[in-house]
Amino acid sequence: MSAIIGGWIGKLSLPSPASRLPSAPGFPPQPLRLTTPTPTPTDQGSTSTKRSRNAAISAIDKLRKEFVGDVGCFLTGYPCISLEVAHLVNPVRKKGEEAEVTKHLTTVLGITRQQGNFSLDSMENLALLYPPYHRHLDVYATYALTLSEHSLQAVIQILNATNQKWEASTKIFTEYPPPRTIDWLDPVLSRLNYDIIILHPSFFLLPDQPLIALEQHSPLTYRLWQVTGGELRHWQAPDSDSDPYPPFCYSSRNHPDKTVNPFLLILNAASKLEHHRRHYSFENLTERQRRLAGLTLEAYTLIYYRPPLFAVKLAEGMYTTVDPSVSPLLALAGTSQQPCSTSRDANDSGGAGIDRTGIDRMEEDEEERNDSDSESDSEELSTDEVYGIVTKIEDPRTTLDERKELGLLLLSGGRSYRPLPILSTTELSAEPGVIGGEGEGS
Repeated sequence: MSAIIGGWIGKLSLPSPASRLPSAPGFPPQPLRLTTPTPTPTDQGSTSTKRSRNAAISAIDKLRKEFVGDVGCFLTGYPCISLEVAHLVNPVRKKGEEAEVTKHLTTVLGITRQQGNFSLDSMENLALLYPPYHRHLDVYATYALTLSEHSLQAVIQILNATNQKWEASTKIFTEYPPPRTIDWLDPVLSRLNYDIIILHPSFFLLPDQPLIALEQHSPLTYRLWQVTGGELRHWQAPDSDSDPYPPFCYSSRNHPDKTVNPFLLILNAASKLEHHRRHYSFENLTERQRRLAGLTLEAYTLIYYRPPLFAVKLAEGMYTTVDPSVSPLLALAGTSQQPCSTSRDANDSGGAGIDRTGIDRMEEDEEERNDSDSESDSEELSTDEVYGIVTKIEDPRTTLDERKELGLLLLSGGRSYRPLPILSTTELSAEPGVIGGEGEGS
């Protein structure tokens, strides 16, 4: 294999199957091999585990055909057959509750490209991620994916203009105030770039551990990055003054309706940022990251804006689109006198979703998976809790801040980010509040 690492410039070309990967400090050359799983001593295994794994693989293979234009991992551009499908808004197992979440996104917030045909498995809600980065994002929230600073500023302008038009239209059509309508033909929304906010540098990558990202397509060239000073920086120049990981876009899908939805991405990022601000504050973020966090949360606030008249009609049930036979929440609404309250902490929400088709499941052994499922079942919102949240969100008296917190709780399904595992090689000097059980899950 040809390696372009002269003077540790940190670039490497794509290896051939028979070659060896180039070495980096602390990473000796290793053969590049394709291996098959080693059978157990008895060559036996859980039938349910095998079926679940086969279902997950089949679902991923089927979905891969839809990701035309995605060169690889959403974060790095690195192509790999093990890439996983990640949901920006996590799937919901109960059909009726899924209908309420879908209504929240399409009608209450009005931020989806598709209206009647949108589902949580729609392409605009999906991205490909390398398995470790998927787990870091969805389970531990060690980082947040958001738009680049320039793209965030452009989206904020679009949201401000859209909200002004929305309020004006409700004053014209007072009998039936329309939901928010976003102009998806705006060229700005087809030229967005993305960025990363590393929330837990010591956990995102271990010391001297590289991240490999695509740098150019022809010839295929990759660059090594490592975490230094709280940011991803060039491997050959890990100086805290060197440029951080630049804005990126490795997703360019052929059909505009299948492009990653920036507003759903902002909701995903807001979940991580609100949780981090509550437990750790933003003091340890770099100045650049704090700017990104501030712009992301500003856009998040604009997403939850609604005109007063729309709020009144929403509470009256004018925009109810969920079939009562599908949603048990509507049946509850007819029998319950008071909305059910919930003691869930919205800032602790937004963790790993459980996909009914197995798309998002990691390939864990059965014991770990059972533990994970048990934990998720105990944390998931009940139907009564979902009804209470939906009712509270749609109440005109609910404040903007309350709607934002309740929205995170609804979209997360009540699942929390897991506590960060402490490894012997993890440096915690720059991560105050992590030791002693503080932070996620505390």
